[in-house]
Amino acid sequence: MDAYSYSVMKYKYKELDGLYLPECYRNSEFNQIVTEWLEAFEKERL
Repeated sequence: MDAYSYSVMKYKYKELDGLYLPECYRNSEFNQIVTEWLEAFEKERL
């Protein structure tokens, strides 16, 4: 799992209730990277 993969899944499926996110990824740095990817996807209309 990396921020890019998580961002792609979140962008495509919106809700990821069934996906387990390891504790080591539950932090502000990871969330910031995901947010940046989501903004880029939205901007490019991918």
